Amino acid sequence: MALQTCPKCGRQFYGVGCPTCDFPAAPPDRGERIRRLFLGSLALGIAAFGSWQFFYGKMGTANWPAAVVAAMFFLAGVQVIGNFQGRGGALVAAGVCAGFAALAMLAVSDAGGIRGGLPFFPSSWNRKLGQIVFGLGALMAAAMSVAFIYQALKPRPKPR
Repeated sequence: MALQTCPKCGRQFYGVGCPTCDFPAAPPDRGERIRRLFLGSLALGIAAFGSWQFFYGKMGTANWPAAVVAAMFFLAGVQVIGNFQGRGGALVAAGVCAGFAALAMLAVSDAGGIRGGLPFFPSSWNRKLGQIVFGLGALMAAAMSVAFIYQALKPRPKPR
C-alpha cells in the first residue's frame, strides 16, 4: 500500500481510509445494525445469566471470577451495540483488559490449578512454566489496560 494524503484533513496515512477523520466514509451496511444488535444482545444476555448465577445461584460471592466474566461480557455487549469510538471505546477496552489481567493473575496464584504441559518434564516444571506464561499474559493485559486508560484520558491535541 502506498502512502496517501487525506484530502479532507491533510494527514498522511497507509490504507483505504484516513484513521483521523475517516475519509472516505465507508458506505453504510444495511445488515450491520441488525448484526450488532443481535450480537450485543447475546453478550448482554450471557452477562445477565452470569450475574444472576453469581448473586442468586449456587456459586455465591466467593466465586468472584464469575462476576468478572459477567462484567466483561456486559462491556463487550455495550461496545458492540453502542459502537463506541475514541475515548469511550478505549474505556471499554480498558475494562475488558483489566478483567483478563485479573483472571490470569488468579490462574497464577492458584498453583495447583495449572496442569498438563510439555511431555517428558516433571509436573512441577510444567506448573512453573504455566505460571510464567499466565503471569506474562497478566502483565501484558494490565499494561494494555493502562495504555487504554491513558488513551482515554490524554488531553486532546490543540487545533491547528
